Amino acid sequence: MGTLRFTVQRSEEGETLRLALYGELDLYGAPRFDDELVRAEGEMWPEVLIDLCRLEFMDSSGLRLILRAHVRARQEGRRLRLVHSGGTIGRVLRITSLDRELDVAEHAPAVP
Repeated sequence: MGTLRFTVQRSEEGETLRLALYGELDLYGAPRFDDELVRAEGEMWPEVLIDLCRLEFMDSSGLRLILRAHVRARQEGRRLRLVHSGGTIGRVLRITSLDRELDVAEHAPAVP
């Protein structure tokens, strides 16, 4: 079974920067995600939307980066939101109670 690669796609939507994550966010993908978060913070986006809808897997390293980004955003008066499509990622957010602590929305997966 092949390993899914991790990628981040950036898109600007008005005053919101969307970071769409694809593949597996683990110890190996975390540095790339962290780089994108630092870049977004340096650009001073009022709102960053982290789109987890196409993420297949996320371990504690990904959760840690999201939590750190959330804390920094709050301290700097910016907004960080998460969107997911349920499944494994939704369960991770529910089990860790992050779905109640952070600005999280669940969207039904798109029908192919």
